[in-house]
Amino acid sequence: FYLRRDFENRLPFENGGAVQLERALYGGSFQYNGRRQLLGRPYRIAAGLTIEQQEDLRRRYDNLSGELGELAFDQLEQFTALGAYVAQEWSPTERLWLNASLRYDFNALSADDYFTADGDNSGERAYHTLSPALGLSYAWRTRHFLYANYSYSFETPALSELSAGTGGAGGFNEALQPQRAYNFEWGGKGKAGSVQYNLSLFYIRLRGELLPFEQAGQNGRVLFRNAGRSRRLGVEVDGEWAFSDRWCLFARYNYARFSYLDYELQGQNYSGNQLPGIPAHNGLIALSFDYHPRGEITLQGRSLSQIWADDANTVAADAFGVVGLRAAQSWPWGNSKLQLFGGVNNLFDVRYNQNVRVNAFGGRYFEPAPGRNAYFGLSLGLQ
Repeated sequence: FYLRRDFENRLPFENGGAVQLERALYGGSFQYNGRRQLLGRPYRIAAGLTIEQQEDLRRRYDNLSGELGELAFDQLEQFTALGAYVAQEWSPTERLWLNASLRYDFNALSADDYFTADGDNSGERAYHTLSPALGLSYAWRTRHFLYANYSYSFETPALSELSAGTGGAGGFNEALQPQRAYNFEWGGKGKAGSVQYNLSLFYIRLRGELLPFEQAGQNGRVLFRNAGRSRRLGVEVDGEWAFSDRWCLFARYNYARFSYLDYELQGQNYSGNQLPGIPAHNGLIALSFDYHPRGEITLQGRSLSQIWADDANTVAADAFGVVGLRAAQSWPWGNSKLQLFGGVNNLFDVRYNQNVRVNAFGGRYFEPAPGRNAYFGLSLGLQ
């Protein structure tokens, strides 16, 4: 694959507020899949290799009321990712499946600083990681399953995150480190007649969680830092009920108890606080009616509890609930399909915050959502 991106934008400040980015992303993968018998029972294996290369030529100019000013930042950032993995599945009985996988990753990141007025800040980093995963699934009834999984995950900072916290200088933010996590999940899923359900409980221990923040002197630029240790405990449940040929009800609920276990910053102890930017309760319900073989109307409502906006848990966005209505009508067109769709968002014109800027500077945490608004569109699916 190959992808190229040419991006330019203006940020609401002068020093380095005009950004130009030229990105090239390319790579490839190979995978082998095999099926055979192990101790007389079905066994599957998948093994593969991946390679990806990303190159970002990032420039920042002074933003002079929308016009380009002097060059303030110029560097080539490269991210090389090599991965090798093997995944296995074995069914020792008709009702039990065991899964095991192992992945090796090599990540190399480098920055070539071309803007040397403030010195040459070029640098590089490299990481070697092994990520194991184990799982089992048990069919306690026909089309009803219980499962349990464990995995270790490793996440390097993105190039944009590494280059954001350099105070305007080139190179990478040397204080920013990868995020590591131990993941545990238990759950069940199944289908009985016209009802489908999924239930998942998860527990994640993280070290070095990557967090956004803003600070004085950076003019609203989003920077990044690592937290100490944190914990994510949650429940996810969803279900779908097709109670007639034309009516279908879908509901989903997420509970998230994400908190810091050990996190101190600039003399402040945030241990025990909730992670900002994530609601504890998140629900959605949708009722769909097929009024025609090719027509559908959906009434959808979603609700979020309050969202903390800062690590200290002193500022929060209020809880809210919104309702939307959507309709679509399709017509066959030869071997293709033509669809006309439209709807109304925020049907009852609720005032709420669409986005929370985590750890924003100067109290600028909230970005309001639009009021009642309508949309429509036309799509053509070709075959």
